[in-house]
Amino acid sequence: MEEEGYEGLHEFFKRKTPVYIAYQVREGKELEYRFRDEYLWAATLALKEGCKIGEKMAADPGLLKEVMMLANALDLALEKKYSGVDAEGLSLTDWAVKERFKA
Repeated sequence: MEEEGYEGLHEFFKRKTPVYIAYQVREGKELEYRFRDEYLWAATLALKEGCKIGEKMAADPGLLKEVMMLANALDLALEKKYSGVDAEGLSLTDWAVKERFKA
């Protein structure tokens, strides 16, 4: 996402075939392979839940903070449609910090 941005992520996955496909297709319709925002929401939720478990297991607090920051940055990137490092001029995490503290 950092290189291509939100739209680039969708374009990238448009050309990919999922590993597992469960589908029904009406006659005359084509299959549409695309990236769904829910996939990234699920990944960020897993990261956040992993951090909670990591805290209980006394994992490195600095690492947990970085993982949480990444998960929050990805959530914000989906909400605000991050355009990528070239268009925004900032890395994903730097952009997220700037967006969070905008007045």
